[in-house]
Amino acid sequence: WLSSYRILDGENVLWELCQSDQTLQESLNPFRYWLFSHFGVSKTQIEARNKRNFNRKLDRLISVTEDETLAADLDRNRSFLAALIGLRWPDSLFEQMDAQGRYDNTFIALIDLIRAESLFQPLIIQLEDAQWLDEDSRIFLPLLERTLTSEQSKSYPVAIIATARREYQGPILGDGLSYSEIDLGELSNDSLSQLAEIILGGHAAAELLELVSKRAEGNPFFAEQILVYLGEEGLLEQRDDSWIAKKRSTDPLPDDVRTVLVSRLDKLTLDVKNVVQTAAVLGREFEVRLLALMLMDDKDIPNKVAAAEKAAIWSALSEMRYLFNHALLHDTAYRMQLHTRRESLHTLATEALESLYAEDLSSHYAELAYHCEQAKITEKAHLYLLNAGDAARDVYQNSLSLEYYTRALNQLSPDDLISHFDILIAIESINNLLGKIDPQKSNLLILSNITKESLSLESRDSWINRSAEVSNRWANYYLSTASYQEAIDHAKRAISLATQTRSMEIAVEGNLFLSNAHLRQGNYDHAYQWAEEGLHLAQDSGDRQGESHALNLLGMLSLEHNELSQANQYFTRCLEIAQELGNLRDQALPLNNLGIASGNEGDYSAAREFYQQALRIAREIGDRSGEGLVLGNLGWVAGNQGDYTTAHDYSERQLRISRQVGNRHLEAYALINLSFTTGALGDFNSALGFAEQGLALSKEIGDLSAEAWSLTCLGNSNLELNDLETAFEAHTQALQIRQSLAQPNLATEPLSGLARVALAYKDVSAAMEHVEKVINYLDNGGTLEGTEEPLRVYLTCYQVLLVAKDQRAADLLNTAHDLLQTRIAEINNDTLRQSFLENIPHNREILSAWNEQHDSD
Repeated sequence: WLSSYRILDGENVLWELCQSDQTLQESLNPFRYWLFSHFGVSKTQIEARNKRNFNRKLDRLISVTEDETLAADLDRNRSFLAALIGLRWPDSLFEQMDAQGRYDNTFIALIDLIRAESLFQPLIIQLEDAQWLDEDSRIFLPLLERTLTSEQSKSYPVAIIATARREYQGPILGDGLSYSEIDLGELSNDSLSQLAEIILGGHAAAELLELVSKRAEGNPFFAEQILVYLGEEGLLEQRDDSWIAKKRSTDPLPDDVRTVLVSRLDKLTLDVKNVVQTAAVLGREFEVRLLALMLMDDKDIPNKVAAAEKAAIWSALSEMRYLFNHALLHDTAYRMQLHTRRESLHTLATEALESLYAEDLSSHYAELAYHCEQAKITEKAHLYLLNAGDAARDVYQNSLSLEYYTRALNQLSPDDLISHFDILIAIESINNLLGKIDPQKSNLLILSNITKESLSLESRDSWINRSAEVSNRWANYYLSTASYQEAIDHAKRAISLATQTRSMEIAVEGNLFLSNAHLRQGNYDHAYQWAEEGLHLAQDSGDRQGESHALNLLGMLSLEHNELSQANQYFTRCLEIAQELGNLRDQALPLNNLGIASGNEGDYSAAREFYQQALRIAREIGDRSGEGLVLGNLGWVAGNQGDYTTAHDYSERQLRISRQVGNRHLEAYALINLSFTTGALGDFNSALGFAEQGLALSKEIGDLSAEAWSLTCLGNSNLELNDLETAFEAHTQALQIRQSLAQPNLATEPLSGLARVALAYKDVSAAMEHVEKVINYLDNGGTLEGTEEPLRVYLTCYQVLLVAKDQRAADLLNTAHDLLQTRIAEINNDTLRQSFLENIPHNREILSAWNEQHDSD
């Protein structure tokens, strides 16, 4: 499928990564081929030698990588690089990962390899036939670009050059990738003259060039093939030291390049032509061992392969692997055969693959499925397609898995309802993961019809369970589309059906869907009721994982009600079960939530310890998004303790990871965190820049809460830079969003921001209007839980009341001072306690104002 790897003279390395066979796509196919060449790995070598070559090459790169973090990451992720080229170790990190962890870490490992190689010497990555890039490669390239450009202090000399034919509208290299396009025009006369001289070994006359140009229509490959054809047919002669076309050659010259290619292939001897056509069945790139197995009676394969190479049909990639010189040449060799012959050759290809890789077919399921489909071996094709779909799903290659499952579905007879159901359930799950709402709904409609038709069958209980499962999936679908009443109706139906057959796991899941639907509507009492019901069902039926999920949900509901002690109990029990089950991903979730609960209580030491545990797990399982999330939380803890330098470091790492994994939500919050920390460090221009980036991204992803945070940062920065008009507009917009989201606690921050703007305008009346809203909220039982800077809100209210000569100023300052002292008492480290007092400006001001007030008393 791919062209050869070659090294340019000088410092630049060129990886020519060409993917040209649309029928046998694999994930990251172009880069996969480069890894084979780069690490000296070949399917013709024994496994031990391949592993030795791989480790030696990677170890050498690690030894010369001066960035210690990057070197450590390369070492940690070696099993993911190795798995891309079929090398696996039983106890490796790759084998310990779940599907999503494998997928994410594979991308990260490949990016780290490119980063390290570019630091060793500049790199040019060339992608041929980019219009045929697989979907994962299209996802990977923007991730690569974002990672290479995410660190302003570091430069990675990497260039990507892609050649492609414009076959459709839209980006060729993937969404979100910035690149420049150069539209190539027709081959110029001078270039055509040079090409002809290379092929013919002499100068071409103007008449010949005109003939070739007219037929080739400016296409270099077509021009090359026409010139070769004329030479092979004896239709050229030399006159006056120039090549010209013989007079009789103008009429019989074929009208299109495919006819030229057929003529060229027909010029081969019958035996060589047979070898070429057989090889074409294996794909544009093929292995000689497979070809030999398909032609077992032919003892002269090496000489015939060499003869085809001499005729410029293909080129050697290695001793045992060859590549057709052009996709059209391969396609012509394949299609010029009768359909029945192709079918029989695909049958031989299937048998050859099964024989050659009998010990482990897992990395060849896709090829086997393709050959069986073409050979009309329906039963085997179905089996291999299912295996290929499962294998792709297990490494989170969801789009590829979807393709295989869909093809497997098309192999089924209409009356095989159980198989239809099982495959459609798998397809629906993937569409759900990919966020493909319309196909997901279509899957669910078909599944509903299947279960409705099948409830009258003999195995009624099993179909009742299937119907309950479909109802739960409908509930999940409607939750994702914010149709909460529909989600509630389907979850209730799932519970009712599952109760009939005592399928408690399905019933537990239905209860949790019900709870989530009520939670998103703000019906906390109902949400709590159904989560508790799910917990009891899980406990009674021994569904430990369901019990863990119910406990985590109950903990989140308790957090919403500010019942921190109860939340801690739920999260602790959830964590204990996850540890008992050995599910690391499920352990990280309650640990992070315990950190949130502890932070909300003001116990930053405990919060930091929980976050550190969650961080260790995230790194262990390779959950980079989870790692970025926890880093952001650690930054929040450090910032609340006045350690803004550490907070800034955490936020920078969060930003870098979010861009590596393409998590736009995480990136938005990293930018917001950086705006807060740089502002606290007094760098208001940088704070403004981060806020503007965060705002743009928040709007792009449609996250209103992140938009409000960004606007609050924007307002704070512009106020410090004395741009009062922009500060007023930013805080006003932030307040409007908080009010639309019914978040009165978070609305106090833009309100206090507006009060500070009004003070800067010397408009005490307007400042008092904003502060009164905050004070009324607090007097009526409101809290500042969840706000970024609660003490700053109190300080602003005090300052406005003081300027307005309002008698409540003294009492409010006492309240602020009491809260400050409570927070200080919760910090058990002397250095951090001092930092909390001295490095946070509003803390210093509260303490100074309180001391001044009491000195005067």
